[in-house]
Amino acid sequence: MKTGLQDFVAGESHRARIQGRDRFHNICNNGDATFKACMLLDGTETGTAKIEYNGDGTFDLVYWSERSGQYQIELLCNDTPLTGSPFAVTCRANTAHAASSQLSGDGLKGAHAGESAMILLRSYDRFGNAVVSGGEHVSAELRGSASTVKTVVTDNSDGTYTITYTATVANDYFLHVTVGDTSVGSALPVRVAAASAHASRCVLDGVTTNAVSGNQYSFAIVAHDEYGNAVCKGGDKFDVKIHGPLDITPAVKDTNDGHYIVSFVPQLIGSYHVTVHKDQILVAGCPLTIQCLPGMNS
Repeated sequence: MKTGLQDFVAGESHRARIQGRDRFHNICNNGDATFKACMLLDGTETGTAKIEYNGDGTFDLVYWSERSGQYQIELLCNDTPLTGSPFAVTCRANTAHAASSQLSGDGLKGAHAGESAMILLRSYDRFGNAVVSGGEHVSAELRGSASTVKTVVTDNSDGTYTITYTATVANDYFLHVTVGDTSVGSALPVRVAAASAHASRCVLDGVTTNAVSGNQYSFAIVAHDEYGNAVCKGGDKFDVKIHGPLDITPAVKDTNDGHYIVSFVPQLIGSYHVTVHKDQILVAGCPLTIQCLPGMNS
């Protein structure tokens, strides 16, 4: 070999110069020799290797492949292997190709407000070879009707990129990811739901200052998370206490949509003091005082 074999990139051809010599190692300036070449990947002929005569006693080995991996190139001169044949060369993946790259991770399924969620971008070249080095410009953001959420992209230097986002506004978003200036597929829907109810942001609805003896009195606890998002599911626990002329244990009904209906029937007239706690924290608007008035027949 006059010019040694070198590693190459998938989809790009490479050349190596062969100088013809006779059996005494004298340079031959004719093309009487017959060269053959073959590329093997894992023992299977893969890619293209061909010989081109330059008209001056030299030949060019032209080789390329679309598959990355460790190759063996066999070279024969007049059906005899060249010294050192087969030669080992490595085909590396080409640059990352947005349309071929893939996204995975729980962050694609959605998240709760205030919760850090993660998505993994695995980059591939246009031939489907996994890229095993970093350096690409990857950007991502969540776009919603009311807000946009920026992300943090970490280059893992192995062809993968970790995308992390934390949204505080519950909403339906679309995830947009680009490699370079090209989108990775279509925008993907991502739902950010409210977090668990937080006492300081919950509100009381339907509260009046007066109740009537013997009649049912009710109001609603409307659950919100710590970011002010309305909680649209049930399951939270509220501790409601009523102290007055006669202490009352009220009924608390979970309507499974973020509302909790508190109801009770006061019998004795007088002032009743109501407190609502969640996780031992007082709900906004408490304590409240309700005055029980006599009924029609009292």
